[in-house]
Amino acid sequence: MTGFALRSKLLVPTLREPPSGAHCISHILLSRAGFIRQSAAGIHPIMPLGERVIQKLENLIDTELQSKPLYANKIRLPLLTSADLWHKSGRYFGAGDELMRLFDRKGKEFVLGPTHEETITHLVASLGARNSKDLPLNLYQTTSKYRDELRPRFGLLRGREFLMKDMYSFHETIACAHTTYSQVCGAYENILTALGLPFFKVDADAGNMGGTLTHEYQVLADIGEDDVVHCPSCGHSSNLELLPEHSQPDPICNREDIETGQPCIGSLQLRKGIEVAQAFLLGSKYSQVFNAKGGVPLVDLQMGCYGIGVSRLLAACVEVDSGHDAHGIIWPKIIAPYQAVVISAPGNAIARALYSGNAEEFSGLLGQSYQSGCEVLLDDRTKDSFGVKLLEANLIGVPYIVVVGKTYEEGLVELIIRKTGISQILPKEEAIRQIIGL
Repeated sequence: MTGFALRSKLLVPTLREPPSGAHCISHILLSRAGFIRQSAAGIHPIMPLGERVIQKLENLIDTELQSKPLYANKIRLPLLTSADLWHKSGRYFGAGDELMRLFDRKGKEFVLGPTHEETITHLVASLGARNSKDLPLNLYQTTSKYRDELRPRFGLLRGREFLMKDMYSFHETIACAHTTYSQVCGAYENILTALGLPFFKVDADAGNMGGTLTHEYQVLADIGEDDVVHCPSCGHSSNLELLPEHSQPDPICNREDIETGQPCIGSLQLRKGIEVAQAFLLGSKYSQVFNAKGGVPLVDLQMGCYGIGVSRLLAACVEVDSGHDAHGIIWPKIIAPYQAVVISAPGNAIARALYSGNAEEFSGLLGQSYQSGCEVLLDDRTKDSFGVKLLEANLIGVPYIVVVGKTYEEGLVELIIRKTGISQILPKEEAIRQIIGL
């Protein structure tokens, strides 16, 4: 990514009104701010600003998965999967109508994968038995996935095409598989914490995926489609669908308080959550079918699989209370498309020309700080008023807005903090230090 970009060169058509059919905050704001558009029900092109956020989410995920202790390797699997593999695993019919099916010109059937357990296990098996020293093997990708939703809705929160990170681990022993499971859960918690999201790790149902252990990561938001039962005393959370009584959660938790070690006496809380990630221990369900073996003596490899909905996570960052206000989006700094947007103050024709030149100069100074992590967007449009530029800067949601006007010749600029709305007149050097976090 570059450190300095021009607003006029970006494809950022903002909207004054919510698009038809948009009923949740993230769908409305991401569409109005020019991050996404809708081409069909549940299908959304990602615009340049949205792509910058997606790339930063991927970088955050890559850093966690490729670092110690996981040392995962990134791959890219075909989106088209032979239907034969899904028949072999027994999931072809179990997936129901949500599985996207298609035929080539010779009549061979394929599926557009919603997930890739069959493909990755078949691949690993084709490479031959894994030596003990080569295990565990952790492989992951970030690609488009497909699900023929009956009623796609809420923009990126429930689409028919979506971006997902899916990781698959292969192990000689169950104990090793459990270790990796814990490590991935730790990585997920690091990612969600870095984004500043309120979340619960929740006991969940394995569903069609299968396996012996699974947890979901639920981001707390009113629009969430899952009901999460949480005990504030012991910290345990569960999806409501796992409880025997679905109408109301059991009012008393049967676990022990974290601090006292005594039985929990507080009432359980019922919250709404957006599922953004899930972890599964699969055992040998797929490795046995596809003959993926390793170790000494040879055994069916124990497997785990781990997904993060990247495009859904983007929407969740906007949907939570800290991700928006009455003026637009408020991005976490770590994934904001830019750290600052620079606009020139209003004035007569001569003043506007001067301010515009000064705004470009200041943007260049910020752009030179790129090695410090600063990426700046210069709003260089000449036909839009200052009011429009300021409204759109707030709507887009970058952390800092810089207004360059008559005080620039005195070495001063106006710095507005997007999250708080606090405005300060500062020396140029101090404004740059604040923006780049020094």
